[in-house]
Amino acid sequence: MTNILIEQFNSLEPTILNPNYSEIINFSIAFRYESINYYFDWEDKHYKETQAVLEYLETARYDNYSFWWSKGLPKCTVELLKDKSSRRAIIQFLGNKHSPSCLSSLQFLIRNDKLNTIANFRSWELSEYGPYDVLLIKRFTEEMSRHLNNIEIEYIYFNAGSAHVIQTIEKI
Repeated sequence: MTNILIEQFNSLEPTILNPNYSEIINFSIAFRYESINYYFDWEDKHYKETQAVLEYLETARYDNYSFWWSKGLPKCTVELLKDKSSRRAIIQFLGNKHSPSCLSSLQFLIRNDKLNTIANFRSWELSEYGPYDVLLIKRFTEEMSRHLNNIEIEYIYFNAGSAHVIQTIEKI
């Protein structure tokens, strides 16, 4: 299966910054929750890594994500249980002392009695990291739903200030 993120990216005529690197500024894509699995062929390694983050463990790919998730999940849960029309259920991912996180924030909104998630990325590499990130945000959304008495999930939205594809060219 082709990567839907790359297909969407290429349909928008990205800027070619050099032969191996192209970029779209302000890239957005949304998935209905019940159809998201159709677009991706995740493997066990993807699930193991995202599970580690949900269990508040660090991984090489998601350095410090579990720290911000562990701080934000309880606050967002309380906010949405208190006021299900709130716009304040936000987790900011501030990175660490070495670099900012690529994922800037998650916002959880309940509309029409369904949970929606908005993931905002400062920078998003779509070919290598994109499928992992979609699964991680899907898993964060499922966990939030569980904390909100298994509320139905409707959409997951992804926004990136800079979405890019790095293509590795093998030397002959």
